[in-house]
Amino acid sequence: MSSIEKHLQTKKFHSEAEKTMFSLLYSANLMQDYLENFFKQHGLTAAQYNVLRVIKNNAPDPVTINMIKERMLHQNSDASRIVQRLVDAGLIKRVLSKVDKRAVDVVLSKQGAELVSKVEKKYEQALLPISDMKKTDVKELSRVLDKLMGSFG
Repeated sequence: MSSIEKHLQTKKFHSEAEKTMFSLLYSANLMQDYLENFFKQHGLTAAQYNVLRVIKNNAPDPVTINMIKERMLHQNSDASRIVQRLVDAGLIKRVLSKVDKRAVDVVLSKQGAELVSKVEKKYEQALLPISDMKKTDVKELSRVLDKLMGSFG
């Protein structure tokens, strides 16, 4: 009996595709829970770290809320609400756009940059379930997942 069959307490799937889908969903949920616990240790949610990561990766240029929405892992997240929480926490700042004076951009604050740096130093720990796998397995998994993502258009 495979691991997914044990977890779901089932003996049979209709097809290998169905079994793979359940394995993928179950694994994604496990990874998400694992990452949420990791980020929680730093006073963040995974979605908040995602926003901070988007801002940091665009530095030194500021980002707009729309850019954050486009680049977030969870496309259905409420980026505006997350940004406001990060502003309230002093991790990011809103600044007037230099391009469009009616628009507001977002940048990391000093405190936010320090926190992102601290989290990044420990991020390998968060990736242990994947980094403990053989390098060839990780590359193959990444290749197959890229192919799957491409099939959705």
